[in-house]
Parts: sequence; C-alpha cells; structure tokens
Amino acid sequence: MTGFKKGAKNVSNYCGNLSFSPRYFYAPLNELEVIEIVEHHAAEKIRVVGARHSWSRVVECPDVIVDMKHFDKIEIDTRSKGKIWATVGAGCRIERLLHYLQIQANATLPTLPVITHQTLAGAVATGTHGVGRSSLSHYVNKVRMVQWNPESGKAEIRVWEEGVGLQAARCHLGCLGIVLSLQIACVARYLIEESVARYIHIEDILAIEQDYPFTPFFLVPWRWDYVAQRRRHPSSGKGRSWHATLYQMYRLMVIEIGFNSIVKFMVRLKCSPRLIRGFYRHLFFLFVVRGGVVVDNVEKISVMNHQPFCHMEIEVFVPATMVCQTTEFLREILPVFGGLQKEVSHEVDAMLNRVGMYEEIFSLAGTYTHHYPILFRRVLPDDTLISMSSGTTEAWYGISFMTFDTQFDSFYAFAGFLARSMAALFGARPHWGKLCPLKEKEILSLYPGLEVFKKVCRTADPAGIFRNKFVQEKLGL
Repeated sequence: MTGFKKGAKNVSNYCGNLSFSPRYFYAPLNELEVIEIVEHHAAEKIRVVGARHSWSRVVECPDVIVDMKHFDKIEIDTRSKGKIWATVGAGCRIERLLHYLQIQANATLPTLPVITHQTLAGAVATGTHGVGRSSLSHYVNKVRMVQWNPESGKAEIRVWEEGVGLQAARCHLGCLGIVLSLQIACVARYLIEESVARYIHIEDILAIEQDYPFTPFFLVPWRWDYVAQRRRHPSSGKGRSWHATLYQMYRLMVIEIGFNSIVKFMVRLKCSPRLIRGFYRHLFFLFVVRGGVVVDNVEKISVMNHQPFCHMEIEVFVPATMVCQTTEFLREILPVFGGLQKEVSHEVDAMLNRVGMYEEIFSLAGTYTHHYPILFRRVLPDDTLISMSSGTTEAWYGISFMTFDTQFDSFYAFAGFLARSMAALFGARPHWGKLCPLKEKEILSLYPGLEVFKKVCRTADPAGIFRNKFVQEKLGL
C-alpha cells in the first residue's frame, strides 16, 4: 500500500499535550487505497488525523492512523442560481480553501473560525465555529465516507446527504468512517466593519447584538471589564477602508506578536501572579486601539495568526440565557484559583454546594492564575445531533480559556473544575476538539440528540472499528 508506514511514526498535536505511536500510519493517495486500508485493518481500530490542531484526545488510537493530506482537491459549483457549493477533499486546510474560493468564485465560507490552519473536514467533525452564525457543520449538505460493511466483508463508499444520517455526519467525531470529501454551502465574499470599544457591563454588549451581530468580545482578567470587537455589515456603498492595511499591520505587530509575546514571556518565565495581574490592570489597554472604524474583507477581520503561539485551550458553550449568570460565576471563581479570594458570594456558595463542588474549589485555591483574555463568541443553533450548539432553538456562547503555560497540570485542574461545575450549573458543553474533561454520565443530559447519534453510529459501524477510547469515555460508544 502506498503511504504505508509501520511502527515508526509518532503522532503529536501542535501544542504537545497529545503524543502517541500507532502501530500503523498511512497517507493514502486515492480512494482505492483508503478502501484497502479499511479492509486490511477491519479487526483493529482506525482513526483519521487532520492538521493536528486539536487539544482533545479525539484522534488518539493505538492501532491505525490515516492522514488524508493528499485529499485536498476543491471543486466549486455555481450552477444553482444564487447558490455556491464547494466540494472539498478531507485533507484540505481551511486557509487553502478560502484562497481558492476567493480566486475562483469571489466567495468565502458562511462562517469563519479564528484559526484557519485546520482541515475543513476536521473542523466540521468537531463543530468548529465562528461568530454570529451557526458552526461550519451546519452548512454541510453532503459527506462521502469509506465505511466497513461486516456483512459483505468489504469496505464501501457511502454518501450521507439527508435525514438523521446527514445530521450525524455533520459533526461525527470520526465515529462513522473515513471522510473522503464533503460539500459545503458558500457565500459571496463580503466586507465587515469593525470598531473596538470598552464596556464595563456585559449587558451593554448584549444590547448591541442586533446592530452588531458578528461581535466577539473579551472579559479582561483582573480588570473584569470587557473589550468588544463590534462587527457588522457596512452600510450600503461603503468600500474597504483606506487604512485597512495599516489596521492589519497593527493587529499583527501589536496584538498577535507584541501582546502575545509579552504574555507568553511572563508565563514561561514563571513571573509572579502579582506581575500578571498588574499587567492587565495597568497596561492592557495600551495595546488596544479604540474609537476608529475599519472596513475590510471578512477574512482579514475574522482570522488571526495564533499558530506561532502554541497554547492550550478549553472552550465551553452556555445557552445565551445563561451567559450573564455564567460571567458572574467566572468573576468569582477565577480570583479563588488565583489565590486572591478566600470566599465567594452567598449565591455562588449555594450554587457550588448544590452540585457538591464547594470544597473542591477551595482545595484548588492559589493553584492557577489565569493570564489571557477570555473570549466570548455567539453561535446560532446547528442542525446537527451533537455539535455544541445543537438541539435547541436559542443561540449559545462559546467561552474560550487559553494558557501559554507548558506545564499543563494546573490548567488541567482548572479546566476540569470549570467544565464540570458549568455543565452542572448552566448546561455548559465543552468543545469536542479542545480540552474535554467531562465523562459519559456528565455528557448524557447535555445533548438531546445524543441517543439518535449513537444509534446512527452503531448502524453505520456495528463493529466499532472507527471508535476509540475518547468516544467510548465521552459518548458510551
């Protein structure tokens, strides 16, 4: 088999928190080779690796790993009036797809993640999202996969394009088979207007969402106020700003390189928590340009260059109706973890006691000082079974916590407490592709479509060859 390697390939993610050595590693060149791999290893476990930008253990597998990097073909269909469809190979990275769409059709994806280094297939499989719209998974209308048929003893290609099968395939965590390609709806490329503002209260940011529907915002640690990147479609006739290139240079040099470098430097040198708190309280807003308005292409506004700055991340999704209460909870528990506060309010005290986690938080007091702005992004409901904003009619907020610390133990403990407490109190759902500390019993009640998803998986893959320890622990599959 072309692309065959046995026992000599270490697989690790870009952050380094995941590393394992499968017995077999493949990088097939065509569909026939994928079929051959599945048939040859039908008695073992098979998982697919993408750009390795996930922090969870969703791809980990001791037996067979398949890298679909050679499947990067893109085909664009504009024959349907007013509609643009892209059929994208499983190994195609989002950054390449965006460039191709721009050149060939002056088009883009309907929603854009902050980072575009990952493959589209991997992003779809884990429910990756942007802001102000549904996740990428929602816009997929066809998925081609190689699956194993134990009755015939053959691997076969199946297309998911309707019903609960399509809903499952839109966010599948690798449980259904090996994706060959998927078809996703695209839109004409458009401009976005951005202006940055400081807010004291989260309610004031929520009040502008109708006028600025694509607004991500940050809770600034140790100041506990907010920075909002207010985004919307510009008024009719408004073109790209003359200073848009200067604004991009500012974002690159001051925020993406300057700010991130300073925070990373403080963390890696084990600077005192007091210094980190002082930096945010007194210096943070020196990096933030406020008051101006810039209009630029959506990719330039939405995408950032985080790739050079290796970090760990957990993201939890809370219903929009819970976001204010969640934020107040965070503002109380973070000072406890940072060792600044030895008690919480009566309300949070009662909440933690109700879910049996009061003693745990104080056992972790002083173990972790959060050192990066906390990102909030509003995501509309998905027509899937298990993506993080699925199963309801209301919007969700993805809340991201990042660390530059390479000693992961303290962040793991913080993330574990965060995920379990917020799941119990607010119905929070961790992102599948980031740290996901919850177990099956904690996840079962969070996803109304989970039982249907498990039924589809067991029907499509009765032998469970595409399921690993991660999905067994999280989903009971």
